[in-house]
Amino acid sequence: MLFPRSHLGQSVTISESYRNVFPRLGRIILIALQIVLRLIGMTALLYAGLLVLVFILALIFAGVGGRGPVILIYSVGFASIITMYVMVIRLYLKYAVAIQSCMLENTRVNNSIKRSTFLTRDYLWRIFLIYLLMGVIGFALGFVFHWPEFLLKNAFLAALIWQFLATFVAHTLSFPISTIAASLYYYDLRIRKEAFDLQLMMESLGHAQDQAAAAPVG
Repeated sequence: MLFPRSHLGQSVTISESYRNVFPRLGRIILIALQIVLRLIGMTALLYAGLLVLVFILALIFAGVGGRGPVILIYSVGFASIITMYVMVIRLYLKYAVAIQSCMLENTRVNNSIKRSTFLTRDYLWRIFLIYLLMGVIGFALGFVFHWPEFLLKNAFLAALIWQFLATFVAHTLSFPISTIAASLYYYDLRIRKEAFDLQLMMESLGHAQDQAAAAPVG
């Protein structure tokens, strides 16, 4: 298991951080792809179920006149779409710390997803609020960097270039914030469910004892 060295009073350089990431880069990509495929698969399945439901309701009320059946079908369809989005978002939130698990626990792809599902259980609402806050921050940054486009509305090429640059800068600033927030909440979940702070304390004590044993006797 990999422990966060900064919590143990040890310095970590940027190059060392990259050296720790690169061996797991393939797994990180596979985790992201698997999460995307699961989300797409659930969305497609729910859409198919929605179409079947609407088709069945249309057959049932085919010979019934009036606006009542039409309103009922639209209402059922709208409620089903809302439910579908809630289920997809819930699935995404379950996998919110899968990459953190892979990086810090050196777990495989499927085990990382299982770990995330276990850690986020009963805490999905808090994760949703974190992502909501990160979304507000990202929107605010995007708005701040994009508003000069209105001054360039008569210069199409300049406005287009500014739009690309503003989007790049806004994402560059907001994405690390969301990643840091997810990583911090990963530690919080492990402390709540697995007493991770005690594990860090024991690791710190072991490190101090090793240093004391290695120190030369005067």
